[in-house]
Amino acid sequence: MTYKVEFPEKEIPLNVTFRSLVGITKTKYPLSFGNYCGVGKYYCCNMWAENIDEFKKRYPDIDKVKVKIFGHILVIIDEKIPKEWRNNFCITGYGGMARKYLQPLLEYCDQPLDQYICGCETDDQHPSGYISYNMETQVKRGNCGHCKKTRTL
Repeated sequence: MTYKVEFPEKEIPLNVTFRSLVGITKTKYPLSFGNYCGVGKYYCCNMWAENIDEFKKRYPDIDKVKVKIFGHILVIIDEKIPKEWRNNFCITGYGGMARKYLQPLLEYCDQPLDQYICGCETDDQHPSGYISYNMETQVKRGNCGHCKKTRTL
């Protein structure tokens, strides 16, 4: 299904407004793993808080960046920031969003839909489920909170 929702681009200040509190050993930047964060009033899904902080230290003249907004989640798209600094994807702390916003976000970020969306949801329902990873068998399973279907990912 293709959604006909407009997702605006705008320029906003590059300021971390909240972050998760995972202890990160800072070594070589950009980090491949870090704390999820907010930029302005939005959840940032493609750049870690530590990478934003380090980027701002290195380039203090860059105050505002171009972003694309999907509901309450943003993707930093500004070419002033090299791709390797903004190529992560995390929606761990995103708080859920309707499928009509989540699916276009996942497609835009080239993420697999089946890890986040079952397909049984209506446009306005939040996909409800979880992904579990079995260390022994190295198998990921997803369980839908709506239809209870279990699938191997």
